[in-house]
Amino acid sequence: MVGLALYLPTLALAEVRAVRPDAGPLLAEVLAHPSVILGELDAAAAAEVDQLLADADVFNALAGHVVYIAHQRGWPALSADPDCAVWIPPWTSIYSDPIPRVSR
Repeated sequence: MVGLALYLPTLALAEVRAVRPDAGPLLAEVLAHPSVILGELDAAAAAEVDQLLADADVFNALAGHVVYIAHQRGWPALSADPDCAVWIPPWTSIYSDPIPRVSR
């Protein structure tokens, strides 16, 4: 069986916690899943993301982080925002079909 992984930037986690402070139990469940990789950028990678965003003339740190890591790992990027693909470099594949909302 091939294992699938979900790379979750710490910036995304902080964003969810800021916007949905009541999501703590759901976030704990997601973070406990063995296929979730919680990721941070070191200074060198952050500088590369900054350059990527500058070259695209956009500022979306979270999307830049995801695109950078997806490219480094050879993974497709996943987005709930189909408009984000307009600036994504052609060397990154992106899956942007609407993601169904899960209610609990």
